[in-house]
Amino acid sequence: MFLYLPRFSVENQFDVTTTFMMLPSARRMVLSSIFLASVVTSTHAQVDLYQRSFLEVKTGIGGSLFFGDLGGSAGRGKAGFFDWDIATTRQNYSAGLKINLSNSIAVRGDVFHTTLTGNDAHSGDRARYERNLNFKTELTEMSFTVEFLSINLSRFMKNKRSTWQLYTFAGYGLIRFNPQGYYKGQWVDLQPLGTEGQGILPGTELYSLTSHVVPFGFGFRKDVLHNLYIGFEVSMRKSFTDYIDDVSGNYADKELIREHRGDLAAEMSERNNFTTPEAGSIRGNPNSNDNYSFVQLTLAKGFGKRQARQRIVKFSAKRNHGLKCPNFKKG
Repeated sequence: MFLYLPRFSVENQFDVTTTFMMLPSARRMVLSSIFLASVVTSTHAQVDLYQRSFLEVKTGIGGSLFFGDLGGSAGRGKAGFFDWDIATTRQNYSAGLKINLSNSIAVRGDVFHTTLTGNDAHSGDRARYERNLNFKTELTEMSFTVEFLSINLSRFMKNKRSTWQLYTFAGYGLIRFNPQGYYKGQWVDLQPLGTEGQGILPGTELYSLTSHVVPFGFGFRKDVLHNLYIGFEVSMRKSFTDYIDDVSGNYADKELIREHRGDLAAEMSERNNFTTPEAGSIRGNPNSNDNYSFVQLTLAKGFGKRQARQRIVKFSAKRNHGLKCPNFKKG
């Protein structure tokens, strides 16, 4: 004859306990051991997905896109990313450090260097084309961001110790820039010229060549060797200046600029192809600051103690947590 133990539940808890106590001591010991092993296995079985180094050194290279008053895509001016002029794409470089605070959160410090440029001659918008202004600037950015691991794709793959990560980030940065315009075969600094009457018109002053930005974006990365990662990152910079391209507000009186700043300043303030704009007419859009974007390939190397670890727990017990005991032959 065989003895079957019923499924554990609140209703039959008394019957199970009574039946268990009626078993011989040796069989009670075996049954207790099986129960304990089942619980331990169910609640502590786990698979390491990957381990993150405490510190990472990161570098990147890619392209920079400018979104401001000058240049723009073919046709009428568009908003944001859709106003991208592919002809003005330039290279960027970066280097940085990242500290992994946990499985999913890290802090980063990065330095970027790039050239931004815009040219009305490339624009399909008639008003911009007639304005006929251009610029370029060397721009250096130092930023601090917090990175969040959004999706760890390793958990869905066969090799769970590999690293397939999708992440997002956001933070704060400082930039230094110096817009220049092309005139008679050379590039000249525009900020000291006060091309919109800055420092000449009452209540105005020359704009600052430093400003703040809010960097944010997303990226993907994968491990290729021990603690070596390659990735792809797309980011946007929301700036707090409208003078990266030296254009923001209205035309000032050209002759007034000539009187105070000289012929070069007058010529760089207004270079219209067809007509001479009146003082006070629109030169740029002061209601929209200049922005830019980076697209990069990244390479990172990890160092230090591996203290950040990602794990996935596997529960072997069923969702109803029912415990089905083995059959014991009654002696």
